Amino acid sequence: MKRSVESIRRVGLIANPEKASGRRVVRQAAALITATGRSVSTEAPTARLAGLEVPQCPDTASLARDCDLLLVFGGDGTMLRVTRDIAGQKTPILGVKVGGLGFLTAVPSQRLAQALGQIWAGEFRVETRPLIEALGTAHGHPTTQVALNDFVISRGTVSRMIELEV
Repeated sequence: MKRSVESIRRVGLIANPEKASGRRVVRQAAALITATGRSVSTEAPTARLAGLEVPQCPDTASLARDCDLLLVFGGDGTMLRVTRDIAGQKTPILGVKVGGLGFLTAVPSQRLAQALGQIWAGEFRVETRPLIEALGTAHGHPTTQVALNDFVISRGTVSRMIELEV
């Protein structure tokens, strides 16, 4: 997907509220973004974590609809949660690694300023990642789940037959 730098005016910040180490980097991101004349928005848990006084959206999906770019601070779990929450929307996501595992988070927090500088200079490429959807039945009711990379199907405590379609 081609996106021009000029089209990135509103940036959403989403952090894992369980990672206090994200506070500093989220505040740094907000300062770097607003210094370029762009606006920052977030949702309540991230605003509380970082002590930000910026516009807030009620949930992640609303934030994605209102922004041109999302910065996600955390690890793979945070990235997977956000992609599931905004499934079907076209807002690009940049993952910023805070803490442990981070195969899906492209930017270490120490390189945030450099990465944002490259984005503002137009030196970036948006990669489209397909989502997968699982349809099933839970407790007699139909259910749908969306994921970025995989689903786990387990037997549970009692063995039983399952039917799969791919």
